[in-house]
Amino acid sequence: MDDKIVVGILPQIKLKLDDNPYNDKYEFLDLYSKAIIECGAIPVGICLNNGKLDYASLEICDAFILPGGNRVDRCYYETISYCLKTNKPLLGICLGFDGMAIFSMVLENLKEYSADAFIETYKKLKEKNDETLLEKILSPNIHGDVKVNYDNVDDARHEIKIIDKNSILYDIFKKEKLNVVSLHNYNPKWIGKDFKITAKAKDGVIEAIEFKDNKYFILGVHWHPEWDDDRLLFKKLIEEGKLRKYGK
Repeated sequence: MDDKIVVGILPQIKLKLDDNPYNDKYEFLDLYSKAIIECGAIPVGICLNNGKLDYASLEICDAFILPGGNRVDRCYYETISYCLKTNKPLLGICLGFDGMAIFSMVLENLKEYSADAFIETYKKLKEKNDETLLEKILSPNIHGDVKVNYDNVDDARHEIKIIDKNSILYDIFKKEKLNVVSLHNYNPKWIGKDFKITAKAKDGVIEAIEFKDNKYFILGVHWHPEWDDDRLLFKKLIEEGKLRKYGK
């Protein structure tokens, strides 16, 4: 029996940047699909309709990745909410981590979740916080100063520490210190009460968060695990997807 699962990847969205409709695109990074295939699962890109998410496209997936990129879109928040409702595993990477962090902040200010209520609460929180829930990391820093290519990726590595041994992250790596590829310039201003911080860099920048309820696999990492040969985070994501789909 083929017990492969389907991992849905949210796109990097490029819409309405100019007047040419053929420049409106959804982009998917090959490094993510490569990692998923190597770990024995099937990657599927989640395409939208004029930027709007069709929940039917989420139904066919068993696990999800919120990828890195340049802008957190509404579909990120909707996918996190969907994973909480369905208990499907989710891994946020870099920008996906930022989306998860923002989601946590807004969630603690919601009485009852709905997509529209979420966006309205998000706007109000931004107004109270100088129009952003993220803070710029000043340069020079260890996180985003290296422009990465195939030859210099190790120059972007720095050490982080797992600060919570009762966490998904520690369960995966079985050690406190990791050497990771970091390519970001922002840090969350805080993390909402339903999530917890599980790793930090030596300068205090948050490097990992996860949903507190251990019945879920909702994990965000600020670094880029697609550059790590061990594939441990992708293997765990797929393992959790198989467990929920097949019971093994």
